[in-house]
Amino acid sequence: MKKRNTSNNPLFRKIRELEEKALEAGIIEKAQIKTSEAMREEAWECYLVSRMEWLESMIKDKELEA
Repeated sequence: MKKRNTSNNPLFRKIRELEEKALEAGIIEKAQIKTSEAMREEAWECYLVSRMEWLESMIKDKELEA
């Protein structure tokens, strides 16, 4: 298997380790493994959605207090 470009992010490294184990166990297929760039984009999008929802919730709670 060709070695992929790994990120310096420890979470990404842990994901890579788990992906390799899952691949060996037949849980996932090679095509399901994302590139580091794809993982970064997905993580950023998840963060932004989570942040937006949290901010909207905080604003709504503040408005209810008033």
